Amino acid sequence: MKDMKINSAETTNPVIDTARLTISQLAAAGVPEAVNLAGIFGFQDFMSNYQVSGEKISPLAVVQEARYSFINRSVESSGMMNVMDLGCGFSPRGLVMARKGRNYLGCDLESATRAMSEIADKVSAAENLPGRFAYRLTDITDPLSVKEAAASMDGKILMCCEGLLIYFGTYEYESMINSISTVLHEHGGYFVTPDLVTARFMAGIFMALLGKEEGMKAMLAIGRSIEKKSDTKLTGSISDMPMEQMQELFKKYDLIYEFVPFFPEGAQMHSFESLTPEQIENVRRNLAGIQCLKLTAGEKRDRDQAGASDKYSAEITCNAGRMYIRLTGRLDSVTAPVLLEEYTRASGEDTITDITIDASGLDYISSAGLRTLLIMQKRLKEKKLRFRGAQEVVLNILKQTGFYDLFDTAR
Repeated sequence: MKDMKINSAETTNPVIDTARLTISQLAAAGVPEAVNLAGIFGFQDFMSNYQVSGEKISPLAVVQEARYSFINRSVESSGMMNVMDLGCGFSPRGLVMARKGRNYLGCDLESATRAMSEIADKVSAAENLPGRFAYRLTDITDPLSVKEAAASMDGKILMCCEGLLIYFGTYEYESMINSISTVLHEHGGYFVTPDLVTARFMAGIFMALLGKEEGMKAMLAIGRSIEKKSDTKLTGSISDMPMEQMQELFKKYDLIYEFVPFFPEGAQMHSFESLTPEQIENVRRNLAGIQCLKLTAGEKRDRDQAGASDKYSAEITCNAGRMYIRLTGRLDSVTAPVLLEEYTRASGEDTITDITIDASGLDYISSAGLRTLLIMQKRLKEKKLRFRGAQEVVLNILKQTGFYDLFDTAR
């Protein structure tokens, strides 16, 4: 059953593959802790998938280090001792922060948090670290889940994420903003991310190293490869959301926004050791002026506004190839793998010809939940999965994502 859980988690959340890519590319960039981790996990093969022929170092490795170093600089400049990394993947940041005396909490899916927890335990036992680093299974679109994770920290928290929001639709982004607001209003601190300007700094680096035309070709090719491996479209994500819409979202959750430099003058990276002086200068010039989002808490929001997270449950019955599922609570990145396991177990050796889902008790569904339903739909072949009684909030999500017409959603 343990192996089934890993497979279910990665099937419903395939972007975990990009987490492996990130650590491998940080290793290629020469980040020492990343080199060590990539070796431990055996992720070196991921590097060759994204190399650009003839280049000493892949532009993607420079991209990964640029956003990684932005977060690390933000932590250093903040003076805060607590770091909460949302969608941490296999990042070496926790070890770096613990060695500098900070307390780090990585929040992600089980595939990442379990592996990183084992590393943290081994390193903590071998080294007398001045700080600590730990990992926790967390659905970052669930305010209560994030709030409970943050409860392990005392004092202000620097919340961050990198390489995550480009995979989010607008409804998941709003849920995450709610989670961030909940923690910042209770603990203080702020949130930073370079994700909203990913296209800008990625294009800047690729063109700096390869020239404008070849840089854009290589960037688009790698983007398509990432989409294929993560089973996710990078277009249509929150990076396409108009600033006016974002401003309304920040106002709704009582957050104050500002912008901070992505790559300030004089910033250094390990990957520069593999670049020519001209390439380094091109990178600096192309990244100058790019600004990243920073959020702090306002004064109006009630600290208890997040409310209680609705517990997930699924009642499944199966008879003569007909399956009935009653869903309750949240179907998100944490609970979707559970549903997939329960569905697989309930169907057994039977050929499922008909699926009806009672969604009247379903309060939220994420992309992982939608992907699970899509798996069920594909196994029905030509017949549509019946999705009944959904609340307006869930129906809106289905409409936003294009799933409304994929299923039989008659009320």
